[in-house]
Amino acid sequence: VTVPAPEEHYRITKGTPKIYIKTAASGARRAQAFCGECGSHIYATSVGDGPKVYGIRVGTARQREQLIPRKQIWHRSALPWLPD
Repeated sequence: VTVPAPEEHYRITKGTPKIYIKTAASGARRAQAFCGECGSHIYATSVGDGPKVYGIRVGTARQREQLIPRKQIWHRSALPWLPD
């Protein structure tokens, strides 16, 4: 489960993630951040200049109990148990 967070509302409190630039079949590039110690995925965001919105993996956030999913954005692969 991923939750969006604007750059000004997100910070990593410990360590420095490793970054991998992933290129999709469409050619779009995304920065994928993961823990250099255990390999856990932390977030994904756009590549390049401009304001960032981080797609945070809920399991990595201290506030995960407050981050309740409200919708699924990839509708072609939407799971039937998620309400509209």
